[in-house]
Amino acid sequence: MAAKTPRVLMVVWNAIEGDSRVQKEAQSLSVAGCDVTLVGVSSLGSRLSGSLGAVRVEVFPIGNSATSANRRSSSTLKSRIRTLAKKVPGAAARGRVRSMENYSKLVAQQIRSECDIENFDVVHIQDYKALELGLDLYQGTKKLVYDAHEYLPGIDQAGPLQDYFEDLEKIGIALSEAVITVSPIIAERIIVEQNPSCEVTVIRNTPLVDVESGPRDIRQDTGLGNEVPLVVYSGSVAPQRGLATLLDAMLDLESIHLAVVAPNQHSLDGYLNSGKYASLSSRLHVVPFVSPGQVAHYLRTADVAVHPMPSHIDGREVLNHQFALPNKWFEYVRAGLPVVVSDVEALSALVRECGNGEVFASNDPHSLADALKKVFSEKPKYQENVTQEMRNDSDWQIDGKKLVDVYSALFPEWKPTMSTSSENSALTLASLTEPQLKCR
Repeated sequence: MAAKTPRVLMVVWNAIEGDSRVQKEAQSLSVAGCDVTLVGVSSLGSRLSGSLGAVRVEVFPIGNSATSANRRSSSTLKSRIRTLAKKVPGAAARGRVRSMENYSKLVAQQIRSECDIENFDVVHIQDYKALELGLDLYQGTKKLVYDAHEYLPGIDQAGPLQDYFEDLEKIGIALSEAVITVSPIIAERIIVEQNPSCEVTVIRNTPLVDVESGPRDIRQDTGLGNEVPLVVYSGSVAPQRGLATLLDAMLDLESIHLAVVAPNQHSLDGYLNSGKYASLSSRLHVVPFVSPGQVAHYLRTADVAVHPMPSHIDGREVLNHQFALPNKWFEYVRAGLPVVVSDVEALSALVRECGNGEVFASNDPHSLADALKKVFSEKPKYQENVTQEMRNDSDWQIDGKKLVDVYSALFPEWKPTMSTSSENSALTLASLTEPQLKCR
């Protein structure tokens, strides 16, 4: 008798589009033979439905009508969550918690009515913002997987809700049969601070690179020849990413160009409109995102890549930054580029160990400029230290296989079908496009 195919309900508190980690995980499990439904939420008010390869994708609206929804989670778990909510300081903050609870109730009710929730074998919660919804669906009757994308005690962005989210995460971790996170340091912290008996699997946010080609590269899009020194930054331009430090450093680097791979051409308007960076206008290039599988190929013609993530913001240490291993690190390595990174703990330790770049003092543009000058002056040495072994290791095929191994342990009778070799894997660039969604 054939083993039952695991039915996975994967839950994330965003609209799924642009979340490459969630997309990669859902598709890896699908390719391995799991029946995967990926559920997200949107504040735009539209009910969307579609697919991501063989993954069923459902996006539910959230809004004020949530107040009429009925919770069906187990009474014990419900009581624990309500107790946490009552501890939140301040009427405004408690109101926000009630709103989140109501949104989660509404979405959970819709999921139950449309997704045949009783037939799922496991609820896979993607990050702390989806805990309220995921635990509502879990009810103690299924297997639970929690995927921590960040070091929650170190984000310090939730204000008075910080303790609520941290306590909610403790409940989720305690109930989970498998816990996943993105870096070894965060895994260690979860074990030491939350559950010494917990086994945490590190699944890095590596890029999917089994197709390394594309219609263009970054020099083509910037119109720069190979003789022009080019620094690249790829990713979010939010203030907490340290982009202002990079732009300030560029003021000291008169002959070097900077390309920022950002969501759209206007991503840097908030910086450029100030006039402070007017002198950079001829050396600053904003180019659009490319699909996840093409990033390494696209960046490879630059000279140096930068990640200026600050260790401190407004004088406060950001432990989540200290412990992170962001996707762009692996994309830069896969592209074969020397790197310059801030002195955040995990990232700087890797650069010092590998010798593929330099470390600068966080939030210090002059230190960043000096580090860039040093890398440009000895570029062949740093390039040589981006070894083929490092590039091969920066590959989702490795981490996707680890995710499948987690599920194999949860379902010992199940035999996954995904090949672990890049050339035979069905998880290809073509299947990692954005979800194909339509209004319902």
